[in-house]
Amino acid sequence: MSWTPSWTSEEKKELKDLQKRNEHREKELTKIFGTDTRPHKWYWRNEFPKAAKLIEYAQEDATRYKGLVQKELTKLYTWPNLEMTDDHFFTPGKGIFATFDREENWFKKMGFYEYQTHYTFSDSWDKEMMPVKILVPNDLPVGHKAPVMWFFHGGGYYKEDGCFESGFTKWTEWLYKQIPVQNFTIDKDHVYVEGESAGGQAAVTALWLNAAEDGPNLPIDVALLRYPMIAHYKRRWDKIADKDGKVNYMGVCFTKKDVMQREANITDLTKWLESHSLVPTCSSRWPSVGMAFAFILSVTERWQWYFQRQHSLPKAKRDELDYMDGIERANNTQASVLHQLLPSIYIFHGWNDPNCPIDNTQEFVRVLETKYPERYNNDKNLRFDIVKRLAVRKSGNPDGSINNEYSSDNVGHGFDYWLNETEEKFLRNAYDWVGDRWKTSS
Repeated sequence: MSWTPSWTSEEKKELKDLQKRNEHREKELTKIFGTDTRPHKWYWRNEFPKAAKLIEYAQEDATRYKGLVQKELTKLYTWPNLEMTDDHFFTPGKGIFATFDREENWFKKMGFYEYQTHYTFSDSWDKEMMPVKILVPNDLPVGHKAPVMWFFHGGGYYKEDGCFESGFTKWTEWLYKQIPVQNFTIDKDHVYVEGESAGGQAAVTALWLNAAEDGPNLPIDVALLRYPMIAHYKRRWDKIADKDGKVNYMGVCFTKKDVMQREANITDLTKWLESHSLVPTCSSRWPSVGMAFAFILSVTERWQWYFQRQHSLPKAKRDELDYMDGIERANNTQASVLHQLLPSIYIFHGWNDPNCPIDNTQEFVRVLETKYPERYNNDKNLRFDIVKRLAVRKSGNPDGSINNEYSSDNVGHGFDYWLNETEEKFLRNAYDWVGDRWKTSS
């Protein structure tokens, strides 16, 4: 059964009126800025108050109609069931997910101040604010020059928004005002970037955009990529299915027919929302909310179609450089990036990763070595570690107890969350290598 809109006639009218207001706001923004590249958004409030007011109206509309716009999306990603898509399902996890034992205030318990601000907003109709969380150790010594770690977490994503604001330098001033006692300075000359899974792909995107000839050109010392999703998320059904032809997601097994039908419904809904210019932005959400889309689009091999966001255009008018593929980016932008601004990179990846094939990471490493030979010609600037065995592998039992498997060769995806670097030599090697290159100026 194909997806059909379930909005009432009155709701459809509200959505149509919303679409008209969105179109009007975009026309007004074009009057203000013209068709050229618009100035950085953080200048708008002071220098372009009319534009800033239009953004406020858009955000108010988005808040007011969020439930209506996302009603059908919510139905599709509330899967396998309501309990498993609760935004506190993993905080802490229960049953077979008991290894996810960190509470929401974990960073505070570990000795960090937490601050959150917004650095930009999306280009989509809803102009959703993009948050960034900043963690500051609460025991920094007086006079310390603190280098910066920029972390991209994983969790999957199923659409992109080409919103990247380069050149923002005011965040340090904002942060200093938030901290109870300012006894240190931020050393922006020494930056470390880390990304895991989908965040590994985001990290690669940021590194190459930063090193572009017209990019921010920030001084990044080193990067660590943990089992990165370096290419489009694609999982062959026949390779991951059990003997009954079913695939496991969140402990529940599904037939290919079930998953293909849900993907078809997602496609139909996406096309409908795009045709009405109402695709909502999702800047963040707690897992496991929305995670079903990552699973569904990977095992149906439809991931790339969703990311391109140009599928409504004739092929001749598409930009064939798909910038959400890290391998293609490294391959095709060799001449437009400043190689000396690309950092030293350490990568580790499980040998039997069912989510992000290690073959893709191996190809990425090959591209770096062949296309950037002066930068990545030895293990001083590029290290790739295939992890084949763990000293201790933990897993959850249905009753919530923890099972410890020693000297385990079951090294798949996301295998390092519970590891101890004193026990795992590969982990100790990775962070020692990073630490040797990420230094403070003092």
